[in-house]
Formats: sequence, structure tokens, C-alpha cells
Amino acid sequence: ELRTPLTIIKGNLDNIDKGFAGEVQPQQKDILGDVFRVINRLSRLINDLLDLSKIESGKMELNKESLDIVTLAGETVKTFETLAGSKKIGLIKEFPNKRVTVNADKDKLTQVFINLMGNAIKFTDKGNVVVRIIDLQKEAQVEIQDTGPGIPLDQVDKIFDKFVRVVAEKKEGTGLGLPIAKDIIVLHKGRIRVESESGKGSRFIFVIPK
Repeated sequence: ELRTPLTIIKGNLDNIDKGFAGEVQPQQKDILGDVFRVINRLSRLINDLLDLSKIESGKMELNKESLDIVTLAGETVKTFETLAGSKKIGLIKEFPNKRVTVNADKDKLTQVFINLMGNAIKFTDKGNVVVRIIDLQKEAQVEIQDTGPGIPLDQVDKIFDKFVRVVAEKKEGTGLGLPIAKDIIVLHKGRIRVESESGKGSRFIFVIPK
């Protein structure tokens, strides 16, 4: 009921932006751009809330398949290359030279990578973001490390709480990305944690069974 009217609003605004209701002046274009940004943010929030609702009610189903987590991580890194380049930060891959096969839901695992990598790049203004995959005996371990502001030690335990944004600097987001990532990893019978301290960046680590 939230998503449908939002889709209609976005569609009508898009028609106005394309000139279907008459010529759009530059100043009007700027205003429409602001409105689109707000609508897209609201849409992300609704999608995140729906994901949380499905997880908490036990209705989120995993469509597991045998997949190479190295290839999946590489595909996700590629989608962030332009954003990292625009911020002039390095995006480094440290992957094994072989397949690391896991039994996982590709879309959900991609969502975890996007949430963690998106956060790392968003909060890093200089330095590098490293995506590392380690082939363990019975698990695949993924590490996403940044050189951002880090998380104060007394707030590390809160990082996966819903609607909590523990960094002082205001950044756009719903505060739901990390809780959703954690829930998806737990659904895969995996584990996730963070190592961080203020001023020294963060390293998010998750493992899932092979």
C-alpha cells in the first residue's frame, strides 16, 4: 500500500520531466531532480522495511544454488568502480585464484555485498576499500575493509541494530542495511561481525558454509 502510490507519483513526475505536460524550464528541472532524490530514498526505505518484515515473520525464502562467491564478489565490485573513482578512493580485490563454491541465494548474497560495500565507499573519503575472500576448510570468509572514520568501541555492538547509525557524520541512508545483511547471513547459517575503532576504519567479516 505504500509502494503503489509511490510508483504512481514517480511515473507522473517522470512524464513531466520528459516534457509530456509541456516544456520544462531549467529551474523546474532542478526542483524535479530534488523530488526524484527524495522519492528514490523513500523507495529504498520501503524496500528495506519490506525485507525486514519478511525476515522477521519467517517469510523470506532462500532460493539456494551452487555458486562461485569469487565471481559474485567480482561482479559487485565492478558496479562500484565508477563511484569509487569519483571519490578518488582505491577499490582493491584480494581474491583466491580459484573458485570458492557456496550454496546460497545469489540475489540475497548480492544484496549483502551491495550493503556492505556501499557503506564502505560512502564513509570513506580517502584511502582504499579492500574486498577480500578467504577460502577456509568448510566456509568462505569475506572481508570488506575501509579507511573511513571507524566506529567508537562503545558503539560497535550497536552497529547491527535496526535504525541505528553510529557514526556522527550525517550520511543518507535508512539505517537498515546492516541489520538486513546480518539477517540474510544468519538465514544462510553464517556469521557476521565488525572490527573497528574510531579514526582507524572498519572491517566487516562474514562467513557462510561451503
